[in-house]
Amino acid sequence: MCEEASPPNQIDPYGVAHQLPGHRGASWTGNWDHGPARIICDMNPALRTEGRRSRRLFFLDEATALAAGFRPCFQCRYAYAKAFIARVDGVARTASLDRMIHAALGDLRLQTPDLPAGTFIDLDGSPCVVRPDGQVAEWTFGGYREPLPMPDRYHVITPEPQLEALRNGYLVQIHESALTDRRH
Repeated sequence: MCEEASPPNQIDPYGVAHQLPGHRGASWTGNWDHGPARIICDMNPALRTEGRRSRRLFFLDEATALAAGFRPCFQCRYAYAKAFIARVDGVARTASLDRMIHAALGDLRLQTPDLPAGTFIDLDGSPCVVRPDGQVAEWTFGGYREPLPMPDRYHVITPEPQLEALRNGYLVQIHESALTDRRH
């Protein structure tokens, strides 16, 4: 008898799904089974209102989910969803936001410094998050590696609508491993 492979459950900052056991150090869950909407849900089952047909996905942190093209859920993360949509200029409804996000997926853009914390960049094929101190930390499924100085040239992974929300003050959750300097 042939065993059926489990569906992918872990999402990387590029939006690629991977099959890994458990959910490792994931801080958030979500799904992409709601039409074009890719939503970030709370891990607390009492708050999460996903339907039974939803396939649960896991993210290391909210910054990873935003980079992958997801947005806060209006059911279990209502206040965050309202704050997020209010920080994307010209968007008043989630349907138009979801279309904007979908259109921006995979559009890696060459950028210069001054990116807000929580933005993901591609550094020689490795996803790295921008820390609040302006350094970057390389992403892994289990957490971030040691901080590095911000490079001079790189590509931005975070889609433009999410980047705009971050630039306009959306406070994104970043995994604690990115915020510590373990070199000492």
